[in-house]
Amino acid sequence: MDGEEVEPDKIIIEFKGEKLRAPEAANRAFYVAVGDEITITLELGKGLSPGEHRIDIEFTTQELGPVGFDFTDTVK
Repeated sequence: MDGEEVEPDKIIIEFKGEKLRAPEAANRAFYVAVGDEITITLELGKGLSPGEHRIDIEFTTQELGPVGFDFTDTVK
C-alpha cells in the first residue's frame, strides 16, 4: 500500500462468503472463475488520507505461477 508492505496477518481475503487472513489463505487452493469477486481488506489501524493511493497485489496461482498487478485510486 503506497509502497509499504502490509503484514500478511493484517490482510483479510473474502471469497464466496468465507473470510480468511492471508496466512490461512496461502495454505488453501481456490478455484476462481471469470466474474468471481474477491474482497481484500487491509487492517491498517487508520483510514486513508485524501488523495491518490497505489495498491500492489502479488499472489501465486497453480496454473500461472506468480501473478501481480497494481492500480491507483483516489480518496476524496
